[in-house]
Amino acid sequence: MIAGFGSLSGARAEVFQSTPSDIAAFVDAYASGPVNQPVFVTSLSEFEKTFGSLNPAYGADNRAYLQIKQFFLNGGTKAWINRIIPPGWVGTERARTGIYSLGMERFDVLILPGIATLKEADARVARKEAIDFVNERNAFLILDTPSGVMNVLGPPDGISVSADPVFKWRDNAPELIQQKNVAIYFPRIRLLTRAFVLLSLRDQWLES
Repeated sequence: MIAGFGSLSGARAEVFQSTPSDIAAFVDAYASGPVNQPVFVTSLSEFEKTFGSLNPAYGADNRAYLQIKQFFLNGGTKAWINRIIPPGWVGTERARTGIYSLGMERFDVLILPGIATLKEADARVARKEAIDFVNERNAFLILDTPSGVMNVLGPPDGISVSADPVFKWRDNAPELIQQKNVAIYFPRIRLLTRAFVLLSLRDQWLES
């Protein structure tokens, strides 16, 4: 199961869930493993045996590994993993690099978190090519928002989440508008108050 992805095809964000039988494809930079040679894995331990865990080169920013971990923790069971060397997330069809390394392997959802680290002009080109790729494969594409785009906790309770900054960014990215096979993952939530953190810790203590 892949949960928590917000679709930007309509006027508001919509959450959807896939089925446990879905096959995901992750293309990103990992700590180790073969480059542009997709490997099929069915568990986090299988992934770590080939591609390692946290990538020391990325310091605290290990979204690539953490998304794999969350995929399996949330019920995912099947994934193609393709390691690339940045900035080769999309790659080229002729050289069979990046997303094109997947060849004719079947997958239902393509996850490209690394595109969010590119400069916006380069990211726009990469997004357009990735969108064309999944449309041809009748698959679904999931992207991260750029690091400067934050969805924020809104007043008055400090808990409800506003996606307005994401929509503002989307409106300036025409390649994303009205795309039925594309969604944006919202991983960045600001916890603005110490009281909110303490409340969460209290709830954990009460449940233990």
